[in-house]
Amino acid sequence: MPAVWDEVSNLFKLCKKIENEGDVDNLYAHIMNGFAYEAMTDYPDAANFLNPMPAWPVNASCEFFVKVGPKPPASETTVGDETVLTDR
Repeated sequence: MPAVWDEVSNLFKLCKKIENEGDVDNLYAHIMNGFAYEAMTDYPDAANFLNPMPAWPVNASCEFFVKVGPKPPASETTVGDETVLTDR
């Protein structure tokens, strides 16, 4: 079992830890179905015709990944004659 499977299991707060490639495939399919549903209901107003969805659900779901994702790389800025690395 790859070590990253435990990390993914914890990240998505799965009820059962990933144990094999079939579990990974099932998680992928589940996530893709969620994105497909969001794309079909990506409207500026909240909706509740299948399940409760916030306005602009694609943007709402992306906020989660921004919070848990890796920090963007530092960028370089020139201050006077010096090159300084800054966080974005």
